[in-house]
Formats: sequence, structure tokens, C-alpha cells
Amino acid sequence: MYKIARSQEEEKYFQQLWGEYCDENNIPFIDNCKHASRYLLLDQEGTKMGTLECAPYNPEQGSNTEHFYSFSSSKEMESIRHKNIHEIGKLSIERSHRGQGYFRYAMAVLLGHAMKHKVDWYVAVANFRLYLFARTMGFQVEAIDDSFYLNGKIKAVPILLDVNHAIEHMKTFKEYGHLVETLKKTRKKQVHV
Repeated sequence: MYKIARSQEEEKYFQQLWGEYCDENNIPFIDNCKHASRYLLLDQEGTKMGTLECAPYNPEQGSNTEHFYSFSSSKEMESIRHKNIHEIGKLSIERSHRGQGYFRYAMAVLLGHAMKHKVDWYVAVANFRLYLFARTMGFQVEAIDDSFYLNGKIKAVPILLDVNHAIEHMKTFKEYGHLVETLKKTRKKQVHV
């Protein structure tokens, strides 16, 4: 489940959760994106336990991913520059909720966001373990360069995610197939299950 962070209180909670993750991992709190959609991940009881941000990828007007990796200089971006590209950032799950399968909630956010904004590709600097997990699950995630460490602590990799392939792939999962159909019918809802 997730909730779009719209109110001042929700935005403050988002910044608090993300700030705690940044402090824990000694990474900077970068906030360069204009027109970002911020989401609070909720557990089964509706408790806020994670964050995710999606924004149109536009390095000229501000990009968080460009701070960590120069996607704009990457040759892999040449063939998709004319597509609708968004960036994924600020993905965090509170320590007490990690390792309990909540990654599927982040995937639900991405699915809903992609369908609402007609996203073709996502770019991200992803946690390397998350990248490997997504590939193991069959998602077409392309590492466009070697992995590197963020502040010597988190192994990360710059990736491209083909959204159309991801949506089709998600339909093969019972949990997500139902979600795809539900999102098609109810795009206006603020809280999604």
C-alpha cells in the first residue's frame, strides 16, 4: 500500500523518513527535482514505513540522479532521449520493516506512477542488491555502467528500466496482474491497496 504525500504533514513525514535513511547511510539529502511525486509506503496496518520519489528526468532543470551518476552523458541514453523518461529516487524502507517483502509496495508505486504519467523508461541509481533482485524476478533492468559505492557504504549501480516490459511482466504475477487492472479502473484514488 502507498499514499501520495500531498499535505504539509505528509511531506514533513516523507522528509523525516528519507532524512533518517540518509543519516543512517551517510548519503546527502539531494532535493534537485522539480515536479516530483512523493509517495509514502504503508505497511498492512497503514503505518508509514518507507519513501519513494518519481520525477520527470530533466537534467537541465534539476535531477537527483545526476548528482550520483551522469546519465545525461551516457551513450545508452541516446536512443531513448525522445521517450518519456522519469527518475526514481529516495527509495527507503525503515529498518524495522526491511527484509519483510515490502519491495512489492515500491513496485506498486512505480506501476501506478508509470501508468498515470505514461512513462516509457525509468533511470535510477539503484542499490546493487535491489538491482540483482529485480533481475532475478525477471525484470528487464539494464545496468549502464559498473557499480560503485555511495560514501563507501552502499553498493549502487546506474540503471535503465523499460517500463512497458515491466508492466507486461508484472501482469504475469498474480498480485500485480490484479493491480494493473485495478489501476486502469481507479487512477484517481489517493491510497492504493
